[in-house]
Amino acid sequence: MKEYIIQVIGKLSGYRDLNILVSGNAIRAKLVSEALKKSTLNDSEIVFYVPESLVTQVTDDPHEAASYIRNHRSLEKIFQEKIRENGLLEEDFKVRIVKSAGLYIEENQKYRIHFKNDLNSIITYLFLDLLELGDANIIADVSSGQNFYVVALLEALRHLLVYRKLENIFCEHKPKFTISTITPPPPTGAKEFPLEPQPVDLFEIDVKVFFEYPFKDTSKQGGKISVSLGDYISKTQNDHVRSAFIKELNDKFGDEFNDKVKELLRVCKLAFNALKHNAPLCFYHKHIIDLSRASAEDALTLLKTIIEYIESKKRISVEEYGRLVKVNRILISRPHMINTFLTIALFESLKKRLSSLAARACPTLKELEEEFEKLYASLNLQLNSYFLLRETSSLRRVAESLKEGEERPYAELLKDRPGKPQDPKRNFFAHAGLTYDEILVKKDNNEIRIRYRKDCYENIEKYLTDLN
Repeated sequence: MKEYIIQVIGKLSGYRDLNILVSGNAIRAKLVSEALKKSTLNDSEIVFYVPESLVTQVTDDPHEAASYIRNHRSLEKIFQEKIRENGLLEEDFKVRIVKSAGLYIEENQKYRIHFKNDLNSIITYLFLDLLELGDANIIADVSSGQNFYVVALLEALRHLLVYRKLENIFCEHKPKFTISTITPPPPTGAKEFPLEPQPVDLFEIDVKVFFEYPFKDTSKQGGKISVSLGDYISKTQNDHVRSAFIKELNDKFGDEFNDKVKELLRVCKLAFNALKHNAPLCFYHKHIIDLSRASAEDALTLLKTIIEYIESKKRISVEEYGRLVKVNRILISRPHMINTFLTIALFESLKKRLSSLAARACPTLKELEEEFEKLYASLNLQLNSYFLLRETSSLRRVAESLKEGEERPYAELLKDRPGKPQDPKRNFFAHAGLTYDEILVKKDNNEIRIRYRKDCYENIEKYLTDLN
């Protein structure tokens, strides 16, 4: 698996040589990321995350600074050149830009630069950038850039780890995320090369991921997905600006968002509820749960396009006769945006694992038991297996009276036919979705096959939608 060594740096020069101890080997380097790279034999890549506020260290011209902020590719290039010129490291590296927030005044600089932004937006952009690294192991060094950028990086990494785990929730595969630093922190002031080696501390970060739907706010809407484009814009944004921009987003992306993102959220919720609340037969009926109706790739592409559009609407101005550069961004609501990404990851796992079941519209009881016993075990939902086996055992007993090739409603096979349940939805989930008034039972080569009656599809979909 690919490996990246990432590090936030807070300046483009001025780092001193250190005697860094990695796995018992002393390595002379200015940055821990380079020491880690030199100590490993694998093909790891160094990526520096550089705050855009460091533009004050590369140009005295406020108009040129504004131009760099408008074009991050040019800013990445000039940062990379300056890092090389200043001899910060010998190894190859890449530069990525971190969005800034706050007022920055460089010593002996003629202008100030003010970024209207917040931590939630910075974390969201960082998460998206880290996502572009692909399925990879990451070592994140936090020995430099000791400010809120390091906090943002760690939070974005945790979001990414949750994303990767949801993406692989049915298997053991997951990337390894490690934090590195040196103890004590790098010395300042002294210029001589330190004889005393400074060891690198490495520890793996992990997050506990449960099989839960990322959005928790659906109960007020009867279980229906209520996410809109407006939810992605922070409510701390100026009300007038926020309202106008939400209208702009809806005009530009509204229809596509409904088709690609909201539809995915809807289908994912149906599938999640069917698994979590034990209605496995639903996955064999495309008219109830059709995982092919949505595409994780299409939804991801659209979300990234929306975020890029939001970023493109930043306003940059040079004011106070060139003494102030102002950068105003539209602020992003991190919870809604990140939860949408996490739901897409969960949907991709569900689709890969379960979409093929729809081709077997009438499974045998044995197929149903074997398929979902393994699946429930992987999700720590073993209690679902117990209740499913209880219902399939009951079905086997009553199906003994069937002739070969015969198919009859489940209710007709019962000696004492129960009346209509008072709460059909509650009854449905209490019996693992295998209720007597909705199931057809067939004997086929001495195997018992089951399926839902067609006239029940709509009601069952409503059960799954309105569960909360």
